[in-house]
Amino acid sequence: MTISSLINTLADVLSQKELAPYMALWSPSVHYRITEELTLQNTEQLNDFMLQHYFYEGVEPGKYSASNLVIAEELSDAAIFGFDLVVHSKDGEASVLGSYKACKAVKVDGEWKILSLNFYAH
Repeated sequence: MTISSLINTLADVLSQKELAPYMALWSPSVHYRITEELTLQNTEQLNDFMLQHYFYEGVEPGKYSASNLVIAEELSDAAIFGFDLVVHSKDGEASVLGSYKACKAVKVDGEWKILSLNFYAH
């Protein structure tokens, strides 16, 4: 898996409304800045947040995609990147939900995993 495919997979699993594939994209260490006041710092916090806000019963999954991927640095086992998260409405309109900046991924057992995401809402 490449960094590009990791990010595209992230957007795809958000659209699928399944928590396990989403959590499988993360390294054991988690740093997810959601707002200036809220940063998730472990897998339990991430799991709970996603269940409360994205993967709960009764919510219809949205359609997401990633755009404007910029890989600032890519080494053999680590990368720094950024991208925009786009949400697609049922009528086909797309809008940027926010940007992820100065994000990090690491290789864990030969697979790219997300180490940190820093979200900035638009």
